[in-house]
Amino acid sequence: MVQAEGIRKVLGERLVLRDVSLELRPGEAVAVVGPNGSGKTTLLRILATLLRPDGGKLCLFGLDPQADGPTVRARIGWTGHETCLYPGLTVEENLRLFAALYGVPPDRLETLLRGSGLWARRKELVRNLSRGWQQRASLVRALLPSPALLLLDEPFTALDEEGAEWLRGLVRAHLDSGGALVLTTHRPEEVGDLCHRVLRLVDGRLVALGTPALSPPARSTYPQSGRIPGFWAAYRALVKKDLRIELRAKELVLSMGLMALVAMVLFSVALGLDPTVVAAAAPGVLWTTVTFAALLGLGRAYALEHEQQAGWAVLASPADRAAILGAKATSTFLWMVVVEALTLPVFAVLLNVGLWPRLAALGTVLLFGSAGLALPGTLLSALSAKTRLRQLLLAPLLLPLALPLLIGSVAATAKVLQGLPLGAAWPELRVVGAFAIILGAASLLLFESVVEEDA
Repeated sequence: MVQAEGIRKVLGERLVLRDVSLELRPGEAVAVVGPNGSGKTTLLRILATLLRPDGGKLCLFGLDPQADGPTVRARIGWTGHETCLYPGLTVEENLRLFAALYGVPPDRLETLLRGSGLWARRKELVRNLSRGWQQRASLVRALLPSPALLLLDEPFTALDEEGAEWLRGLVRAHLDSGGALVLTTHRPEEVGDLCHRVLRLVDGRLVALGTPALSPPARSTYPQSGRIPGFWAAYRALVKKDLRIELRAKELVLSMGLMALVAMVLFSVALGLDPTVVAAAAPGVLWTTVTFAALLGLGRAYALEHEQQAGWAVLASPADRAAILGAKATSTFLWMVVVEALTLPVFAVLLNVGLWPRLAALGTVLLFGSAGLALPGTLLSALSAKTRLRQLLLAPLLLPLALPLLIGSVAATAKVLQGLPLGAAWPELRVVGAFAIILGAASLLLFESVVEEDA
Protein backbone atom coordinates (compact mmCIF):
# COMPACT_ATOMS: atom_id res chain seq x y z
CA MET A 1 0.00 0.00 0.00
CA VAL A 2 2.76 2.42 0.96
CA GLN A 3 6.26 2.26 -0.48
CA ALA A 4 8.50 5.18 0.42
CA GLU A 5 12.20 5.00 -0.43
CA GLY A 6 14.81 7.59 0.51
CA ILE A 7 12.30 10.39 1.10
CA ARG A 8 13.98 13.73 1.64
CA LYS A 9 12.37 17.06 2.54
CA VAL A 10 13.83 20.51 3.14
CA LEU A 11 11.73 23.22 4.79
CA GLY A 12 13.37 26.61 4.56
CA GLU A 13 17.02 25.93 5.19
CA ARG A 14 16.44 22.92 7.47
CA LEU A 15 16.68 19.32 6.30
CA VAL A 16 13.65 17.81 8.05
CA LEU A 17 13.59 14.34 6.48
CA ARG A 18 16.60 12.51 5.10
CA ASP A 19 16.56 9.06 3.57
CA VAL A 20 13.20 8.05 5.10
CA SER A 21 12.01 4.65 3.91
CA LEU A 22 8.73 3.03 4.91
CA GLU A 23 6.75 0.08 3.62
CA LEU A 24 3.22 -0.58 4.79
CA ARG A 25 1.05 -3.59 3.99
CA PRO A 26 -2.74 -3.96 4.15
CA GLY A 27 -3.97 -4.27 7.73
CA GLU A 28 -0.73 -2.93 9.20
CA ALA A 29 -0.46 -0.06 11.68
CA VAL A 30 2.68 1.96 12.34
CA ALA A 31 3.25 4.56 15.04
CA VAL A 32 5.85 7.29 14.48
CA VAL A 33 7.25 8.96 17.59
CA GLY A 34 9.76 11.73 18.09
CA PRO A 35 10.21 15.12 19.75
CA ASN A 36 8.54 18.28 18.51
CA GLY A 37 10.04 19.41 15.21
CA SER A 38 11.44 15.99 14.34
CA GLY A 39 9.42 15.77 11.11
CA LYS A 40 6.45 13.59 12.07
CA THR A 41 3.83 16.00 10.74
CA THR A 42 5.88 16.64 7.59
CA LEU A 43 6.05 12.91 6.90
CA LEU A 44 2.29 12.56 7.21
CA ARG A 45 1.72 15.51 4.89
CA ILE A 46 3.96 13.93 2.27
CA LEU A 47 2.02 10.66 2.55
CA ALA A 48 -1.23 12.65 2.27
CA THR A 49 0.13 14.27 -0.97
CA LEU A 50 -0.01 17.73 0.61
CA LEU A 51 3.76 18.14 0.27
CA ARG A 52 6.01 16.94 -2.52
CA PRO A 53 9.26 15.32 -1.35
CA ASP A 54 12.48 16.94 -2.51
CA GLY A 55 14.05 13.56 -3.09
CA GLY A 56 13.30 9.85 -3.01
CA LYS A 57 10.42 7.81 -4.39
CA LEU A 58 6.85 7.51 -3.10
CA CYS A 59 4.30 4.99 -4.32
CA LEU A 60 0.80 4.73 -2.82
CA PHE A 61 -1.55 1.87 -3.76
CA GLY A 62 0.79 1.10 -6.64
CA LEU A 63 0.29 4.62 -8.06
CA ASP A 64 2.41 7.73 -8.44
CA PRO A 65 0.80 10.46 -6.26
CA GLN A 66 1.93 13.18 -8.63
CA ALA A 67 0.43 11.56 -11.71
CA ASP A 68 -2.66 10.07 -10.08
CA GLY A 69 -3.32 12.58 -7.28
CA PRO A 70 -7.15 12.48 -7.16
CA THR A 71 -7.28 8.66 -7.27
CA VAL A 72 -4.72 8.42 -4.45
CA ARG A 73 -6.31 11.12 -2.30
CA ALA A 74 -9.72 9.45 -2.60
CA ARG A 75 -8.33 6.48 -0.64
CA ILE A 76 -6.68 8.48 2.16
CA GLY A 77 -8.11 9.87 5.39
CA TRP A 78 -5.87 12.50 7.02
CA THR A 79 -5.96 14.60 10.18
CA GLY A 80 -3.50 17.28 11.20
CA HIS A 81 -2.52 19.05 14.42
CA GLU A 82 -5.56 21.33 14.17
CA THR A 83 -9.17 20.28 13.66
CA CYS A 84 -9.08 20.85 9.87
CA LEU A 85 -12.69 22.07 10.10
CA TYR A 86 -14.27 25.46 9.42
CA PRO A 87 -15.04 27.11 12.78
CA GLY A 88 -17.84 29.19 11.23
CA LEU A 89 -19.80 26.11 10.10
CA THR A 90 -21.73 23.61 12.19
CA VAL A 91 -20.44 20.09 12.68
CA GLU A 92 -22.98 18.77 10.19
CA GLU A 93 -22.26 21.48 7.61
CA ASN A 94 -18.53 20.72 7.80
CA LEU A 95 -19.03 17.00 7.40
CA ARG A 96 -21.57 17.38 4.58
CA LEU A 97 -19.00 19.52 2.76
CA PHE A 98 -16.34 16.83 3.01
CA ALA A 99 -18.86 14.09 2.22
CA ALA A 100 -19.51 15.93 -1.06
CA LEU A 101 -15.77 16.25 -1.72
CA TYR A 102 -15.35 12.48 -1.30
CA GLY A 103 -18.63 11.39 -2.89
CA VAL A 104 -19.84 9.86 0.40
CA PRO A 105 -23.55 8.93 0.72
CA PRO A 106 -25.62 10.60 3.50
CA ASP A 107 -26.22 7.35 5.43
CA ARG A 108 -22.48 6.95 6.02
CA LEU A 109 -22.35 10.43 7.56
CA GLU A 110 -25.28 9.75 9.87
CA THR A 111 -23.77 6.44 11.03
CA LEU A 112 -20.50 8.13 12.01
CA LEU A 113 -22.24 11.07 13.69
CA ARG A 114 -24.30 8.72 15.86
CA GLY A 115 -21.41 6.39 16.62
CA SER A 116 -19.11 9.24 17.66
CA GLY A 117 -21.69 10.82 19.97
CA LEU A 118 -21.79 13.95 17.78
CA TRP A 119 -25.38 13.50 16.64
CA ALA A 120 -26.76 15.66 19.46
CA ARG A 121 -24.15 18.35 18.69
CA ARG A 122 -24.36 18.27 14.90
CA LYS A 123 -26.10 21.68 14.72
CA GLU A 124 -23.50 23.46 16.88
CA LEU A 125 -20.82 25.66 15.38
CA VAL A 126 -17.41 23.99 15.50
CA ARG A 127 -15.89 27.03 17.24
CA ASN A 128 -18.34 26.55 20.13
CA LEU A 129 -17.36 22.93 20.82
CA SER A 130 -14.80 21.85 23.38
CA ARG A 131 -11.44 20.71 21.99
CA GLY A 132 -12.34 17.08 22.65
CA TRP A 133 -15.55 17.24 20.61
CA GLN A 134 -13.73 19.11 17.87
CA GLN A 135 -11.22 16.27 17.76
CA ARG A 136 -14.02 13.73 17.37
CA ALA A 137 -15.49 15.75 14.50
CA SER A 138 -12.05 15.93 12.86
CA LEU A 139 -11.64 12.17 13.12
CA VAL A 140 -15.10 11.60 11.65
CA ARG A 141 -14.07 13.79 8.72
CA ALA A 142 -11.02 11.59 8.11
CA LEU A 143 -13.09 8.40 8.38
CA LEU A 144 -15.92 9.56 6.09
CA PRO A 145 -14.65 8.00 2.83
CA SER A 146 -13.87 4.61 4.49
CA PRO A 147 -10.23 5.18 3.49
CA ALA A 148 -7.77 2.42 2.72
CA LEU A 149 -5.00 4.45 4.41
CA LEU A 150 -5.47 6.45 7.60
CA LEU A 151 -2.93 9.15 8.47
CA LEU A 152 -3.59 10.48 11.96
CA ASP A 153 -1.47 13.18 13.58
CA GLU A 154 -1.66 12.68 17.36
CA PRO A 155 -5.27 11.43 17.14
CA PHE A 156 -5.78 10.91 20.91
CA THR A 157 -5.17 14.59 21.66
CA ALA A 158 -7.94 16.04 23.89
CA LEU A 159 -10.04 12.84 23.77
CA ASP A 160 -11.56 11.65 27.04
CA GLU A 161 -11.61 7.96 27.95
CA GLU A 162 -14.88 7.33 26.11
CA GLY A 163 -13.63 9.12 23.00
CA ALA A 164 -10.35 7.20 23.08
CA GLU A 165 -12.20 3.87 23.25
CA TRP A 166 -14.46 4.93 20.38
CA LEU A 167 -11.38 5.73 18.29
CA ARG A 168 -9.67 2.45 19.19
CA GLY A 169 -12.74 0.53 18.09
CA LEU A 170 -12.83 2.32 14.74
CA VAL A 171 -9.11 1.80 14.18
CA ARG A 172 -9.39 -1.93 14.92
CA ALA A 173 -12.31 -2.26 12.51
CA HIS A 174 -10.32 -0.35 9.91
CA LEU A 175 -7.32 -2.66 10.28
CA ASP A 176 -9.51 -5.79 10.28
CA SER A 177 -10.94 -4.71 6.91
CA GLY A 178 -7.44 -4.52 5.44
CA GLY A 179 -6.89 -0.80 5.86
CA ALA A 180 -3.51 0.55 6.92
CA LEU A 181 -2.65 3.19 9.52
CA VAL A 182 0.20 5.60 10.19
CA LEU A 183 -0.18 7.71 13.30
CA THR A 184 2.10 10.02 15.24
CA THR A 185 2.24 10.25 19.00
CA HIS A 186 4.37 11.44 21.88
CA ARG A 187 3.25 8.48 24.00
CA PRO A 188 3.97 5.13 22.30
CA GLU A 189 2.50 3.25 25.27
CA GLU A 190 -1.03 4.47 24.40
CA VAL A 191 -0.93 2.79 20.96
CA GLY A 192 0.98 -0.37 21.84
CA ASP A 193 -2.16 -2.49 21.48
CA LEU A 194 -2.98 -0.99 18.08
CA CYS A 195 0.30 -0.77 16.19
CA HIS A 196 2.44 -3.52 14.75
CA ARG A 197 5.53 -1.32 14.66
CA VAL A 198 6.75 1.75 16.51
CA LEU A 199 9.31 3.88 14.67
CA ARG A 200 11.22 6.88 15.96
CA LEU A 201 12.32 9.80 13.82
CA VAL A 202 15.96 10.49 14.67
CA ASP A 203 17.86 13.15 12.72
CA GLY A 204 15.32 12.87 9.92
CA ARG A 205 15.55 9.05 9.68
CA LEU A 206 13.13 6.34 10.83
CA VAL A 207 14.54 3.92 13.39
CA ALA A 208 12.71 0.89 14.81
CA LEU A 209 11.86 1.28 18.50
CA GLY A 210 11.82 -1.97 20.46
CA THR A 211 10.23 -5.29 19.51
CA PRO A 212 6.77 -5.21 17.87
CA ALA A 213 4.01 -6.08 20.32
CA LEU A 214 1.76 -7.36 17.52
CA SER A 215 2.59 -9.64 14.64
CA PRO A 216 2.24 -8.07 11.18
CA PRO A 217 -0.91 -9.20 9.35
CA ALA A 218 -0.72 -11.51 6.37
CA ARG A 219 -3.30 -9.71 4.23
CA SER A 220 -2.69 -8.83 0.61
CA THR A 221 -5.86 -6.83 -0.15
CA TYR A 222 -7.22 -3.54 1.13
CA PRO A 223 -10.55 -1.69 0.84
CA GLN A 224 -11.13 -0.38 -2.67
CA SER A 225 -12.81 2.71 -1.32
CA GLY A 226 -12.73 6.24 -2.58
CA ARG A 227 -14.72 8.17 -5.15
CA ILE A 228 -13.60 11.22 -7.08
CA PRO A 229 -16.37 13.83 -7.10
CA GLY A 230 -17.38 15.52 -10.32
CA PHE A 231 -16.09 19.02 -10.96
CA TRP A 232 -19.46 20.68 -10.47
CA ALA A 233 -20.33 18.71 -7.35
CA ALA A 234 -17.11 19.85 -5.66
CA TYR A 235 -17.49 23.40 -7.02
CA ARG A 236 -21.05 23.76 -5.72
CA ALA A 237 -20.16 22.37 -2.29
CA LEU A 238 -17.24 24.78 -1.89
CA VAL A 239 -19.14 27.86 -3.08
CA LYS A 240 -22.00 26.96 -0.75
CA LYS A 241 -19.48 26.69 2.10
CA ASP A 242 -18.10 30.18 1.47
CA LEU A 243 -21.59 31.67 1.19
CA ARG A 244 -22.70 30.05 4.45
CA ILE A 245 -19.69 31.31 6.37
CA GLU A 246 -20.03 34.87 5.08
CA LEU A 247 -23.80 35.12 5.44
CA ARG A 248 -23.41 34.01 9.02
CA ALA A 249 -20.40 36.17 9.93
CA LYS A 250 -20.89 39.12 7.51
CA GLU A 251 -17.20 39.87 7.95
CA LEU A 252 -15.91 40.15 4.39
CA VAL A 253 -18.68 42.29 2.93
CA LEU A 254 -18.64 44.67 5.89
CA SER A 255 -14.86 45.14 5.79
CA MET A 256 -14.80 45.50 1.99
CA GLY A 257 -17.74 47.90 2.06
CA LEU A 258 -16.16 50.04 4.75
CA MET A 259 -12.91 50.18 2.80
CA ALA A 260 -14.79 51.24 -0.33
CA LEU A 261 -16.74 53.93 1.54
CA VAL A 262 -13.63 55.42 3.16
CA ALA A 263 -11.76 55.42 -0.16
CA MET A 264 -14.67 57.07 -1.95
CA VAL A 265 -15.02 59.82 0.66
CA LEU A 266 -11.29 60.53 0.62
CA PHE A 267 -11.21 60.75 -3.17
CA SER A 268 -14.22 63.08 -3.26
CA VAL A 269 -12.58 65.41 -0.73
CA ALA A 270 -9.27 65.37 -2.62
CA LEU A 271 -10.90 66.14 -5.97
CA GLY A 272 -12.81 69.16 -4.73
CA LEU A 273 -15.82 70.67 -6.49
CA ASP A 274 -14.48 71.38 -9.97
CA PRO A 275 -16.88 69.40 -12.22
CA THR A 276 -14.31 69.06 -14.99
CA VAL A 277 -11.75 67.49 -12.66
CA VAL A 278 -14.36 65.26 -11.04
CA ALA A 279 -15.70 64.02 -14.40
CA ALA A 280 -12.20 63.21 -15.64
CA ALA A 281 -11.21 61.40 -12.47
CA ALA A 282 -14.48 59.53 -11.80
CA PRO A 283 -13.65 56.30 -13.75
CA GLY A 284 -10.24 56.00 -12.04
CA VAL A 285 -11.77 56.73 -8.64
CA LEU A 286 -14.37 53.99 -9.11
CA TRP A 287 -11.88 51.33 -10.17
CA THR A 288 -9.29 52.32 -7.55
CA THR A 289 -12.00 51.94 -4.90
CA VAL A 290 -13.11 48.58 -6.32
CA THR A 291 -9.51 47.34 -6.43
CA PHE A 292 -8.77 48.39 -2.84
CA ALA A 293 -11.89 46.62 -1.62
CA ALA A 294 -11.04 43.53 -3.68
CA LEU A 295 -7.51 43.35 -2.27
CA LEU A 296 -8.86 43.44 1.27
CA GLY A 297 -11.48 40.80 0.49
CA LEU A 298 -9.03 38.50 -1.27
CA GLY A 299 -6.57 38.58 1.60
CA ARG A 300 -9.18 37.93 4.26
CA ALA A 301 -11.04 35.28 2.24
CA TYR A 302 -7.99 33.06 1.84
CA ALA A 303 -6.94 33.62 5.45
CA LEU A 304 -10.16 31.82 6.44
CA GLU A 305 -8.79 28.70 4.74
CA HIS A 306 -5.82 28.71 7.11
CA GLU A 307 -7.96 28.94 10.23
CA GLN A 308 -7.74 25.52 11.94
CA GLN A 309 -6.05 24.19 8.74
CA ALA A 310 -9.48 23.66 7.14
CA GLY A 311 -8.17 24.57 3.70
CA TRP A 312 -5.56 21.84 3.95
CA ALA A 313 -8.28 19.26 4.50
CA VAL A 314 -9.92 20.46 1.27
CA LEU A 315 -6.60 20.09 -0.55
CA ALA A 316 -6.21 16.59 0.89
CA SER A 317 -9.51 15.59 -0.73
CA PRO A 318 -9.80 14.21 -4.30
CA ALA A 319 -11.64 17.36 -5.45
CA ASP A 320 -10.38 18.84 -8.72
CA ARG A 321 -7.89 21.63 -8.02
CA ALA A 322 -9.60 23.77 -10.66
CA ALA A 323 -12.89 23.37 -8.77
CA ILE A 324 -11.21 24.51 -5.53
CA LEU A 325 -9.69 27.61 -7.16
CA GLY A 326 -12.82 28.35 -9.18
CA ALA A 327 -15.10 28.12 -6.14
CA LYS A 328 -12.97 30.48 -4.07
CA ALA A 329 -12.71 32.93 -6.99
CA THR A 330 -16.47 32.76 -7.53
CA SER A 331 -17.29 33.58 -3.92
CA THR A 332 -14.80 36.48 -3.99
CA PHE A 333 -16.37 37.73 -7.24
CA LEU A 334 -19.84 37.62 -5.65
CA TRP A 335 -18.69 39.68 -2.66
CA MET A 336 -17.08 42.18 -5.05
CA VAL A 337 -20.38 42.53 -6.91
CA VAL A 338 -22.28 43.09 -3.66
CA VAL A 339 -19.81 45.77 -2.55
CA GLU A 340 -19.94 47.43 -5.97
CA ALA A 341 -23.74 47.53 -5.81
CA LEU A 342 -23.52 49.21 -2.41
CA THR A 343 -20.78 51.60 -3.54
CA LEU A 344 -22.40 52.90 -6.74
CA PRO A 345 -25.02 55.07 -4.98
CA VAL A 346 -22.27 56.64 -2.85
CA PHE A 347 -20.19 57.15 -5.98
CA ALA A 348 -23.13 58.85 -7.72
CA VAL A 349 -23.82 61.21 -4.80
CA LEU A 350 -20.25 62.17 -3.89
CA LEU A 351 -19.04 62.66 -7.46
CA ASN A 352 -22.34 63.98 -8.81
CA VAL A 353 -22.62 61.30 -11.50
CA GLY A 354 -25.98 60.52 -13.10
CA LEU A 355 -25.97 56.72 -13.00
CA TRP A 356 -29.50 55.68 -13.81
CA PRO A 357 -29.37 56.00 -17.63
CA ARG A 358 -25.93 54.33 -17.65
CA LEU A 359 -26.49 51.71 -14.94
CA ALA A 360 -26.80 48.63 -17.17
CA ALA A 361 -23.72 49.52 -19.25
CA LEU A 362 -21.67 50.43 -16.18
CA GLY A 363 -22.72 47.22 -14.45
CA THR A 364 -21.54 45.20 -17.44
CA VAL A 365 -18.11 46.85 -17.33
CA LEU A 366 -17.85 46.23 -13.58
CA LEU A 367 -18.77 42.57 -14.03
CA PHE A 368 -16.14 42.13 -16.76
CA GLY A 369 -13.37 43.74 -14.72
CA SER A 370 -14.29 42.05 -11.44
CA ALA A 371 -14.39 38.63 -13.08
CA GLY A 372 -10.95 39.27 -14.53
CA LEU A 373 -9.53 40.13 -11.11
CA ALA A 374 -11.07 37.19 -9.24
CA LEU A 375 -9.04 34.21 -10.49
CA PRO A 376 -5.50 35.71 -10.45
CA GLY A 377 -6.34 37.52 -7.22
CA THR A 378 -7.33 34.25 -5.59
CA LEU A 379 -4.15 32.54 -6.78
CA LEU A 380 -1.91 35.33 -5.53
CA SER A 381 -3.75 35.54 -2.21
CA ALA A 382 -2.97 31.84 -1.78
CA LEU A 383 0.68 32.57 -2.56
CA SER A 384 0.96 35.61 -0.29
CA ALA A 385 -0.93 33.90 2.56
CA LYS A 386 2.22 31.87 3.26
CA THR A 387 4.17 35.01 4.19
CA ARG A 388 4.13 37.19 7.28
CA LEU A 389 3.46 40.26 5.14
CA ARG A 390 0.46 38.72 3.35
CA GLN A 391 -1.75 41.83 3.60
CA LEU A 392 1.02 44.03 2.18
CA LEU A 393 2.38 41.60 -0.40
CA LEU A 394 -0.85 40.91 -2.30
CA ALA A 395 -1.08 44.38 -3.85
CA PRO A 396 2.45 44.49 -5.38
CA LEU A 397 1.93 40.94 -6.67
CA LEU A 398 -1.49 41.47 -8.24
CA LEU A 399 -1.46 45.05 -9.51
CA PRO A 400 1.39 44.77 -12.07
CA LEU A 401 -0.24 41.67 -13.58
CA ALA A 402 -3.73 43.18 -13.59
CA LEU A 403 -2.67 46.64 -14.81
CA PRO A 404 -3.73 46.13 -18.47
CA LEU A 405 -7.07 44.77 -17.26
CA LEU A 406 -7.58 47.76 -14.96
CA ILE A 407 -6.56 50.28 -17.62
CA GLY A 408 -9.07 48.75 -20.03
CA SER A 409 -11.79 48.77 -17.36
CA VAL A 410 -11.13 52.45 -16.55
CA ALA A 411 -11.20 53.37 -20.25
CA ALA A 412 -14.46 51.48 -20.81
CA THR A 413 -15.99 53.09 -17.72
CA ALA A 414 -15.00 56.55 -18.97
CA LYS A 415 -16.87 56.01 -22.24
CA VAL A 416 -19.96 54.75 -20.43
CA LEU A 417 -19.95 57.72 -18.01
CA GLN A 418 -19.69 60.08 -21.00
CA GLY A 419 -23.05 58.74 -22.12
CA LEU A 420 -21.73 56.64 -25.02
CA PRO A 421 -23.44 53.29 -25.70
CA LEU A 422 -21.84 50.10 -24.39
CA GLY A 423 -20.83 49.16 -27.93
CA ALA A 424 -18.45 52.12 -27.99
CA ALA A 425 -16.54 50.52 -25.12
CA TRP A 426 -16.29 47.17 -26.89
CA PRO A 427 -12.59 47.55 -27.88
CA GLU A 428 -11.66 48.17 -24.24
CA LEU A 429 -13.87 45.30 -23.05
CA ARG A 430 -12.16 42.96 -25.52
CA VAL A 431 -8.81 43.88 -23.97
CA VAL A 432 -10.27 43.26 -20.51
CA GLY A 433 -11.70 39.90 -21.62
CA ALA A 434 -8.46 38.82 -23.28
CA PHE A 435 -6.37 39.58 -20.22
CA ALA A 436 -8.98 37.95 -17.99
CA ILE A 437 -8.71 34.74 -20.03
CA ILE A 438 -4.91 34.82 -20.05
CA LEU A 439 -4.61 35.50 -16.31
CA GLY A 440 -7.35 32.97 -15.50
CA ALA A 441 -5.70 30.22 -17.54
CA ALA A 442 -2.31 30.93 -15.95
CA SER A 443 -3.91 30.84 -12.50
CA LEU A 444 -5.45 27.42 -13.14
CA LEU A 445 -2.12 26.06 -14.39
CA LEU A 446 -0.11 27.43 -11.45
CA PHE A 447 -2.56 26.72 -8.61
CA GLU A 448 -1.40 23.13 -8.10
CA SER A 449 2.22 24.13 -7.53
CA VAL A 450 1.27 27.09 -5.33
CA VAL A 451 -0.92 25.12 -2.92
CA GLU A 452 1.44 22.14 -2.86
CA GLU A 453 3.88 24.00 -0.66
CA ASP A 454 1.12 25.90 1.15
CA ALA A 455 0.79 23.04 3.59
